[in-house]
Amino acid sequence: MAHHFSHWSSLIRTRLTFWIITMLALGLLAFVVTTLLIAHQLLNNLNEKRLQQSVMSLFVVLAQEPEFRPTLVKSQLDAFSSTEVYLQYLDQQGQPIANSTNLGKKIFPLAQVLPAINAGNLTSITLDHTSLYLYGRIIIVKGQGHGYLIAATPTNDDSETLIFTLMYSGIFVMLAIVALLVWLLVRRTLRPLEHLVDAASHIALTRDHGLRVPVGGRPDEIASLAQTINGMLHSLEDAYQHVQKVNDLQRRFLADASHELRTPLTIMLSSLELMKKEEGRVRHDPTCPGGASHF
Repeated sequence: MAHHFSHWSSLIRTRLTFWIITMLALGLLAFVVTTLLIAHQLLNNLNEKRLQQSVMSLFVVLAQEPEFRPTLVKSQLDAFSSTEVYLQYLDQQGQPIANSTNLGKKIFPLAQVLPAINAGNLTSITLDHTSLYLYGRIIIVKGQGHGYLIAATPTNDDSETLIFTLMYSGIFVMLAIVALLVWLLVRRTLRPLEHLVDAASHIALTRDHGLRVPVGGRPDEIASLAQTINGMLHSLEDAYQHVQKVNDLQRRFLADASHELRTPLTIMLSSLELMKKEEGRVRHDPTCPGGASHF
């Protein structure tokens, strides 16, 4: 199993697919993170503008009233509230004077949001396990601070979490599909190289230098490699034929030399044998004048 995995991981198409998917994943991740950050900032700006508009509109209406009455304030709060905007009027000590009906009996913590109100900034708190964006403004009555008008809206963290989950799931599915497509494309692109390897292995197995590897129709790098291998095989075939010719000449020379030297050598050996026999006969024959010196 480990050997099989090592084989697949060493293939060019596997490495190409891995690097392409890695670069694509990093690019998509950077794009998604940037998009989410921008979307989150835009949503915050939208919520801040909406709350500021609600507070400022209500502030203008309350400033035009000739006298301050809690019942009148509550009716105005209900008029400017909505399903996603909660309004509350707090006194200097943080006690509610009036609030919109959709807020119920909840009380915004004045001490927690007062620094943001004084700075004129949007802030966020968690009230009864609900995350809220808050924006407030001090109400001036007869030149003195009378209370604080606070508007709140949900942060929609659940919606953002759902969006993040859907986006990450979509990215994962898309990467899986792209990985499959890239794998098939790389495999199709490298298929001529596999045919080239098979042809070269067949030539090495049969030791037939007359065979050639197939050259693809496209003038790409694989075709250039096939032509180079064919050129090398052609050179090897020429060298092999030259060696064969030299060996044939050597065998022919040895055969001719053996044939030409066979008759003289046979005569010489026969003469030497005859002389040896004559020498022995003369040495032991007393009738032969001169003995061995006769020869």
